[in-house]
Amino acid sequence: MAACATYRFIGISFVAFCFAIMFQKHAFSQSVPQRFSYQAVIRDGANQLLNSQSVGIRLGILQGSETGTAV
Repeated sequence: MAACATYRFIGISFVAFCFAIMFQKHAFSQSVPQRFSYQAVIRDGANQLLNSQSVGIRLGILQGSETGTAV
């Protein structure tokens, strides 16, 4: 009877191990995008849309938080 319990424990452990390996492979196999798309609506100080006008945009990526270091 003890041998049966041992085999059951080994079987459950093996299934749990296989599941963990499959989950890990899926979790770390995500691909990194090569670009990102962004759309915006530009308004002036009076909240009016700026249609067909050239505008300048400055984009910064901050590390950690809103006040983090620019990277």
